[in-house]
Amino acid sequence: MVLYIGSLNLWLQRVTDDIQIAGNFAKIYGTAQIAALLLAPMAGFFMDCSIQKADKETDPFIRKLNRVRAGFWPLFTTSLFLSFCLFCRFFDTETAIYISIVFMTIFRAFLVAVGTAYLRIRYKN
Repeated sequence: MVLYIGSLNLWLQRVTDDIQIAGNFAKIYGTAQIAALLLAPMAGFFMDCSIQKADKETDPFIRKLNRVRAGFWPLFTTSLFLSFCLFCRFFDTETAIYISIVFMTIFRAFLVAVGTAYLRIRYKN
């Protein structure tokens, strides 16, 4: 996350010389990060539903396997959004910056919700 905001400044310097436009991007980025607070519970809710479904399994091996598998799709989605965000970095346009901000917002929300939940599942003891 720190790397994104630090490199966003360098990216903006390549795209625009107007301080007002660069300031607007920073404002949009900050506002979008607040939206991440609303998105994070959705990813966590999806993982919790998958875990509760896995906990209903009677066989301990299958139960543990299903608990670990519960994190696949949320972690895959998180990785996919990060990849999209990094792909946008190849383009020096304002549109690419806007799109990367959207992807970074979703990535950050999922990372916070899914990453900690996965650690809790994977290293239970």
